[in-house]
Amino acid sequence: MSRNARIGVLVGALVVIVGALVIVLATSGGSDNAPDKVTASISVDKTGRPNGGIKHLTVKKNGTVDLSVTTAIPDEVHLHGYDIEKEAKAGQPVRFNFKASMDGVFEIEVHKPTANQIAELEVQP
Repeated sequence: MSRNARIGVLVGALVVIVGALVIVLATSGGSDNAPDKVTASISVDKTGRPNGGIKHLTVKKNGTVDLSVTTAIPDEVHLHGYDIEKEAKAGQPVRFNFKASMDGVFEIEVHKPTANQIAELEVQP
């Protein structure tokens, strides 16, 4: 095998190894990257939309979630999956403080009179 052919084989092998490493790094994740506690405040306008857009919250399973939601109009705030619902009075924060015991992705919405997603809670295993 010529010198150029050996270099070509080595470069090809290196490309495969680097590609595999990139895939491993891109797919690794889970609770090593998630915090043990997430704290967030969300304000919701008169149309039921979150100021600044839908929030993405991430926490490790069995971690603590401390969420405050303030709505511009009376509404109901609902965390799906955990089935936690709280009535919200206009301008008064509603607090959610709980242990994230189930992993998965859960929508947080306002329901009455509006029906909009305001956040997404990701609980990593």
